[in-house]
Amino acid sequence: MQKMVCFLFTVMLLCPLLGYAQNIEEEKIKIGKTEASGFVATSKYSTEQIEEALAAEFTKAGLKKTGKKKKFITYKEVEWPAVSQTKIDVYYKVAKKKHKTRIYFVVSKGYNNYVTSANDASVATNITTFLGQVDAAAALNEEIKRKEQEVNEMNAKLEKEKAALQK
Repeated sequence: MQKMVCFLFTVMLLCPLLGYAQNIEEEKIKIGKTEASGFVATSKYSTEQIEEALAAEFTKAGLKKTGKKKKFITYKEVEWPAVSQTKIDVYYKVAKKKHKTRIYFVVSKGYNNYVTSANDASVATNITTFLGQVDAAAALNEEIKRKEQEVNEMNAKLEKEKAALQK
């Protein structure tokens, strides 16, 4: 019986995450005056939620931000084995467009050698996989925040009840 309850609980936790598929396309992206080949993912979450999820994912991957270039956050000469076996430059920005959040994501192997599915299918697949998981990460962050708020409310209620009992 306990195994069945644990199984059902696990399924209930994971099922909402399965419904967060994103639309990801390859497009030309303008970074300043340069037009680069990159990936654009559309999300239903706010720009703040997506930026928070991306920052957490980059921190988890051990990547250090090197700055900004024309509103794009940059990571220069990073080693990111989940995406590429060689050093890469990553540029991304999160923006609101037509009531949807869009993630503009460009990866370069140096000297404006931008990754596309035509010139490096495996890295392009890894990028698409990463971008496809951003909505799930944002959903998980929101669920964690909601649960923390519930715990804080319960603690406040418990403190009130303790104070009432002491009187």
